[in-house]
Amino acid sequence: MTKDINLYKALKNSKVKKEKNQAGILLAIIPILVLLILGVISYWLYVKNNELSAEIDKINEYLNNPDISKKYEEVVEIKDKQKELNDKKDFLKKFRDNYNSYPLFNSELFKKIEACLKSDIVIHDISYSSSVGGASLVMQVSTTDIKAASTFTQDLSATQLFEKVSYDGWSQSRENEYTFKVTCLLKAGVHE
Repeated sequence: MTKDINLYKALKNSKVKKEKNQAGILLAIIPILVLLILGVISYWLYVKNNELSAEIDKINEYLNNPDISKKYEEVVEIKDKQKELNDKKDFLKKFRDNYNSYPLFNSELFKKIEACLKSDIVIHDISYSSSVGGASLVMQVSTTDIKAASTFTQDLSATQLFEKVSYDGWSQSRENEYTFKVTCLLKAGVHE
């Protein structure tokens, strides 16, 4: 008795099994690779987390150190004092700038004006006025010399206390007596 063997059928059966085995292997390898990649990423994240935890512990140790806390409080206190002093300095600077922007109106000013008076010039009235354009002195003056008005205004200008010195012309009030008005615009912040 001889048995017939169909080689074609046997070959066909063996190919199908091999193809099914390769597909099964690929399906088994993909999840293993995914798990392997996830495992590597998880390990890397674990290591990084431990490093960050160690750094956080060092920072907490530094911050909770009583010596460091004391020094920090001292620095904050010094900065507060520095800010307060800077604020006072700024206030004083603004005050000084404002003060210097106003004209100087004191006894030195009147001494300088008195030094400009010649023997024949008499000041009868001095008034002070202040406006947006500045502060000015207005003097009512009389003299017996007709040239005294221009000389007096030139002498006042030479004192360097005034921005502008002017007079409105003279008028004769009595025999040999001339009156005129001198207006002096004070300079801002002139100090003697």
